[in-house]
Amino acid sequence: MAEDHFIAIPTDSPTLNSTQISLVTRTGRQPPIAAFKFMQYIEDYFRNLAPGV
Repeated sequence: MAEDHFIAIPTDSPTLNSTQISLVTRTGRQPPIAAFKFMQYIEDYFRNLAPGV
């Protein structure tokens, strides 16, 4: 595998095709800035990956 290159392999697995990410926080407490930035990055990535969904 070359550096900075990834290959997506489609699967027929319902479990693998319906993966979710969850972030658990405590009410009234802000997450660490790194966790918050990572959450924003993931949201932006998936929003841009499938526009209109």
